[in-house]
Amino acid sequence: MKKRTFIAAAVVVLAAAIACTLWFTPQEGSKGILYRVTGLNTTAYLLGSIHIGTAEMHPFGETLQNAMAASDTFVFECDTSTDESVARLLARQTLPDGGTLSEVLGEALYNDTASAYRTLSLSTASLDTKQPWAVINTLAVYSSAAEMGVRNVKKAISLGVEPAVEAFAAQHNKRYAYLETVDEVADTMESFSDALTRYLLQDEIDIVLGRTDPADTETVAQWPAWWREGSTEAFRDFYRLSFQGADEQLYAEYQDKLITKRNALMVDRLDTLFKQGGTYFVTVGLLHLIPEDDSFISLLRDRGYTVEQVSTP
Repeated sequence: MKKRTFIAAAVVVLAAAIACTLWFTPQEGSKGILYRVTGLNTTAYLLGSIHIGTAEMHPFGETLQNAMAASDTFVFECDTSTDESVARLLARQTLPDGGTLSEVLGEALYNDTASAYRTLSLSTASLDTKQPWAVINTLAVYSSAAEMGVRNVKKAISLGVEPAVEAFAAQHNKRYAYLETVDEVADTMESFSDALTRYLLQDEIDIVLGRTDPADTETVAQWPAWWREGSTEAFRDFYRLSFQGADEQLYAEYQDKLITKRNALMVDRLDTLFKQGGTYFVTVGLLHLIPEDDSFISLLRDRGYTVEQVSTP
C-alpha cells in the first residue's frame, strides 16, 4: 500500500514532463482538494494534485476555475517544461558511467524487474542503465493507471491535475514559479536507503506481475471520485491505513525524506514568494497536504498564515 503514497509525490517528475493542451470552460465539475491561504499581503490557493487521472476528474468546477483566474502567479513543484530541465531529468535517471542496475539490484531482483517491464510491453534495452528510482516511477505510473481503469498511460497522465492547471496558466499568460529543482528531486530519490529502494521496487513489481491481492490496491480506483468531491478526509484516512503494519524504520525514513524535509524546503520558498505580495495558485502533490504533521497546511499555519479548506464534500 505504501507505493500509493509514493506515487502521489514522486510521479510529478515524470507526469510534468508530458505536454498537454487540455482546456476546460467553467461549469459544474470537480471541487478538487483546494485550500485558501491568506497572509499580510498575500492570498494563495493551494491545490492537492493527483498526477495520474481519469475523465471523471474533469472538467474543473467553477470554484477551481475562479481561483485560477484570480491568481497572478502559478507555482508548481518542479520545472520539467524546458529543454534544459528535461535533459537534466534524463541525465539524472541514468546511472553514472560504468554503473549498471543489475549490479545495484543483484541478479534476482533485476530479473524480476525485467519481467515486470516485459509484462507491460516496455523495452528493456536501456533498463540496465537506469537509476532504481526511475524504474520505480515508471512501474508506478503503469500500475496506478491500470488500477484506475485507464489502459492508455499517456492518456492517464494527460488527465492528471497538473496538465489542466498548466494549460489554464499558459492560456492566460500567467507567471510561473517552482519550488524544487530536478536535481533536488533526484537527490531525494537517490538518498533512499537500499532497503527502502528495494521495498518500493519489489512492491511495484509484485503488483505488475499479479502477486498482490487485488483487494490491497482496489482503493486507488476511488481516488478520482474522492478528488472530484473534495473528500480530503477520505484521502487522509487512506494515508493513515496505508502504513499499518509497515516496517517502522522504513516508514520513518520514507516520511522524513519524501515528506518532512521536502515540505520544509518548499514551504520556505513559498513563504519567500508570499512575502512579495500578490495572488498565487500553488499545485503540489496531494501527499504534501494530507499528513497531519509536517504538511504544507500545518507549516504555513505555524508561520502565521490562515489556511482554510475551500472544497468540501
